[in-house]
Amino acid sequence: MYALLLAFRYLRTRLIPLVAIAAVGLCVALVVVVVSIMSGFLYQMEKAGKTLIGDVVVSNGLRGLPDPEGFIAELKQYEGIAAATPLVDTFATIRMPYDEVRGVQVWGIEPDSFDQVTGFAKTLHWTPEGSGTDWSEEDFRRDLSPELLLSLGEEGRALARVESDGTVRPGICLGLEISMGNKRNDEGTYDPVNRWFMPVQEPVVLTTIPPETLNTTPEPVSIAFAPVNEFSSGLILIDKERVFVPLAEARRMTNMTVAEEVDEEGLPTGNVFPARSSKILVLGNGRPEAQVREIVDAAYRKWAEREGHAINPMIFRVQTWRENQASFLQPIENERELMRTLFSLVYLVCAGLVLAIFHAIVTEKTRDIGVLRALGATRPGIAMIFVQYGLVIGILGAILGVLLGWAVVHNIALINQAIGDPPMTAVFVLGAVGLAGLWRFASGFHSGFLAPRVLGTALMLVGFGLGAAIWYIKANGLSRVIWDPAVYYFAEPPNRMDWWTALTTAIGAVVFSVVGAVFPAARAADVDPVEALRHD
Repeated sequence: MYALLLAFRYLRTRLIPLVAIAAVGLCVALVVVVVSIMSGFLYQMEKAGKTLIGDVVVSNGLRGLPDPEGFIAELKQYEGIAAATPLVDTFATIRMPYDEVRGVQVWGIEPDSFDQVTGFAKTLHWTPEGSGTDWSEEDFRRDLSPELLLSLGEEGRALARVESDGTVRPGICLGLEISMGNKRNDEGTYDPVNRWFMPVQEPVVLTTIPPETLNTTPEPVSIAFAPVNEFSSGLILIDKERVFVPLAEARRMTNMTVAEEVDEEGLPTGNVFPARSSKILVLGNGRPEAQVREIVDAAYRKWAEREGHAINPMIFRVQTWRENQASFLQPIENERELMRTLFSLVYLVCAGLVLAIFHAIVTEKTRDIGVLRALGATRPGIAMIFVQYGLVIGILGAILGVLLGWAVVHNIALINQAIGDPPMTAVFVLGAVGLAGLWRFASGFHSGFLAPRVLGTALMLVGFGLGAAIWYIKANGLSRVIWDPAVYYFAEPPNRMDWWTALTTAIGAVVFSVVGAVFPAARAADVDPVEALRHD
């Protein structure tokens, strides 16, 4: 017990242990923040990907899957299947009302079944409740009539617009980042003045070339769509490249509609080819994705054999959503593990810091060690003092690091904004720091001591230097967004805490702190009491 009491006494009476605790805490916080942000990347990408895919994806190359509605009707009879929907996937150019032209990925969907599988309606931007964004005081949608927002929500879910003359025009739901008018300003938010105002725009035109153009001259297909809503998945990579259109129109664009076979003379043979789809998305009923994949794979092979649809094993795929999105997810997972490995080297920093600090402490406490040995303390008892000393430093540093890491991750958006566009209050705060440094420098100059002058100089450089830099940036309008969504693919910095990493990092910091204290503890135990009492 005396060893632990002495360890706590040393903590209270010296500055060096506090420095060691702070160093260990900073090391832990560094690992927690970096890995948590990478885990936040992965979580947001997984969330966005699964939101618009479901659990399992069935695909069959360029020619697609024949009669997907027939297979889906049979698939729903299987236990473990909650819903399924056909999907046509193609690429096209889009012409906006103001002659902006760019390439987009077109998804032809059946809105009701697609929403059952993916939760498509929850991504719509134009809703009465403002579910697609933060319904803040500055949100310009507050000025729109509830009737307009309600109609936009209904039209978005149906992918159809009813015109004033009663005609129904096929609708298109655009990614929030597709229009150039939807780009964020320097503060990272949308500007109501310059933003593309979707509800009052003219139709947009999609143009594509059907995939089956072998031995023929391709004829482009153009279809005009009425903008009915925008969607926001939270993943910029999707929101700036994808549009949703009705399944029937996408089939027209890709020649996947119902077709009648004709002979060499152009006469019908009586054979009818059913409509096709590029993919079928499936949602399981609470079962693991791998099990759902096995059910769907077996069900499709059985159905295809009965209906006479050939399966090409080279192109036919039944994948979980994670396997389907591996090209996006795997690099993020690899980078996260790389960051976790590299930044875990801070454990060695912890051990080195503790080793150096304890070496100095043992030298300083040599006389105290001699007194304890003279009073009957054993070598293991002396060693245990410093081992427990290291344990306490490791525990306190780990707790401090986890709390600091959580605070940074939780407020990463505010930190990002403050760094990119620091407030003017920072100038006054830094100015106060500089004045404090000036006072400290003056007092040291008056007393003749060097340490106050060095500290005062450092404070003046930090306070006046950073303050002047921030003032210059603000005065010349040089503020910018540090976290650019166009670069990082996410609408906002991820703020998801990786608690497993925090726990393992904290445990590692404690272990290496104890390891760093072992050698100095052994050295202290071997001190000769007679020589220690003579130590000055």
